[in-house]
Amino acid sequence: MAGYLVGGRLVAGGGIGAGDITVRAVPASSGSFELPLNNDGSLDIDLNLPMVDPVTKTRVDLPNLLVPGRDWLAWVERTTPGNRDGDVIVEAGPIWGDPFTFPKSDRIVANGLLSYFDHRVILPVLAAGQLPRDVTSRWSGLSLRTIMKRIVQQAIAHAGAGLPIDFEPDFLGDHEREYPGADLKFVAEALRELSQVEGGPEFALRPKFRDDRRGIRWELLTGAPELTQAGDDHYWDVSVPDAHARVVSLDRDGSQLTSRDFEVGATFRNMIQDSSAESDATAFAAGNCTLDKQDRSWAAHGVQSINLYSPSSTDSYVSIGGDVGSVRLGMESGKTYVFSATGNVKETLSGGVVSHAPRERALVVHYRTGATAPWTIVTSPQVPNVVGSALRVAVTFTLPDNTSDAFIRAYHGRTGGQIRWDAFSLTEGSEVVPYSPDQVRIEAVAERDELTEAGFPLLESVTSRSSVVQSSTLQAYANEEVVRGSAHVETITLIARRDKVPRLGTYWPGDYATINVGENPRLPKGRNRVRIVGIQFDKTGSVTIECAPERVVSGYPVPSTKRTWLRDQLRHLARSVSESTRGK
Repeated sequence: MAGYLVGGRLVAGGGIGAGDITVRAVPASSGSFELPLNNDGSLDIDLNLPMVDPVTKTRVDLPNLLVPGRDWLAWVERTTPGNRDGDVIVEAGPIWGDPFTFPKSDRIVANGLLSYFDHRVILPVLAAGQLPRDVTSRWSGLSLRTIMKRIVQQAIAHAGAGLPIDFEPDFLGDHEREYPGADLKFVAEALRELSQVEGGPEFALRPKFRDDRRGIRWELLTGAPELTQAGDDHYWDVSVPDAHARVVSLDRDGSQLTSRDFEVGATFRNMIQDSSAESDATAFAAGNCTLDKQDRSWAAHGVQSINLYSPSSTDSYVSIGGDVGSVRLGMESGKTYVFSATGNVKETLSGGVVSHAPRERALVVHYRTGATAPWTIVTSPQVPNVVGSALRVAVTFTLPDNTSDAFIRAYHGRTGGQIRWDAFSLTEGSEVVPYSPDQVRIEAVAERDELTEAGFPLLESVTSRSSVVQSSTLQAYANEEVVRGSAHVETITLIARRDKVPRLGTYWPGDYATINVGENPRLPKGRNRVRIVGIQFDKTGSVTIECAPERVVSGYPVPSTKRTWLRDQLRHLARSVSESTRGK
């Protein structure tokens, strides 16, 4: 048994439905196909033109029926002899090229559906006049697998993007993700990155026939964190004579070992000039109090701070970068910001208290959406009213659309006492970042000692992820890198006949299998449980299956006391072997 090729339309148009089959038998002379884990597969076929319909004996204008960028190509495997109802679509996705060599040699190159999302950015449907910088895609209170779902659902909600994709139900969680439109992040990149974080879900866009078998659909499948499989492990016995499978190689790669990983994320710019008043304090103006802009009794940064004293009203404060009358400091409607500073009471505050008491000893944001609209007031936690008890506080806020006024203040808020403020920061986004007078880059580090305890020298890795804006997300990447880097990347290559059980089309990347091996120098004799991480095959012939061991193989140089830990970790690590986005 082998299979056949079909083709059709990605989206509806011209009387053709999304996923409809338009070519039922593409007569390929040869072809090669690949299915990796957590990535898009590939289909590469050769054929001769012109194509002739086997029934009507008329020419078929294949180059205009299967057009790169518009149509899809699929490989269908026959799993049950004489019964097409058992045929399974192994891979399907957009055609991206059809190079032709005269006089008649044609080639069609396609990739799995994930490749389409390499051409789509994370944006909601834009209103008239909106630009990407005006919008942000945010999801919270969800599992990472459901955030994956939301990203894809949003992408196919655009006009001309109605791909036939089925989705799982929602899975709740405590995760959140924010994708500013200005970043123009590609959908596929985000999905791959979500699968790489600590505990991130595996995923697949798996094709299938429609119920009427006149078209195809895809399912977005996600794991928790591993993809699940139906039934028991697949089984190959390579220890017996005339076996229908054989192990041909074992590769152990140490190039990605690491005991300490450094991660570099997004850079945040402080929107307040001379934010510590060390040289130019013109951005700071007194409100109903006296300011000492060069108080040297204490400083959170540099050698001096701003002291608020002798208040003439309970509504006493220092304004930063301007006050009522405009949107200050370059802030923009629809965007999220964090305002932070360090406060320290110099003399216990006393006397009357400002109306809206949370403003006392706090950072305060005021904004409104018109000259007659009410003010919205957002406050940070309060600095302790205890002399010398310095505390850094922050307030996160989002300016609504059509904001007309927005400004920030640091409050005194009483009629007696003194309070010092220093190290002011205003940054775009929801991440509370360490203070910097100019700009600050979020960073993370993680370390494990399994390798060094086993006699390895210290090995380090550095990864830049400039689009990551949350410290917790960056730390999750670092944690994942040192877990992955604590074991060699080991792959077992198995070659199996496609027409013997288990047949091609019944196993997938992510599935578990058991390989029974005989005596050999590297693998333990007997049953070895492995995870399938890649499948390659041609139009005819055997199938090459790349597997990752579930457990440590012979010769792995980690003490036996760590074997249980490694077994559990390798279950988690196996899913990452074929990642093509490592280092992003």
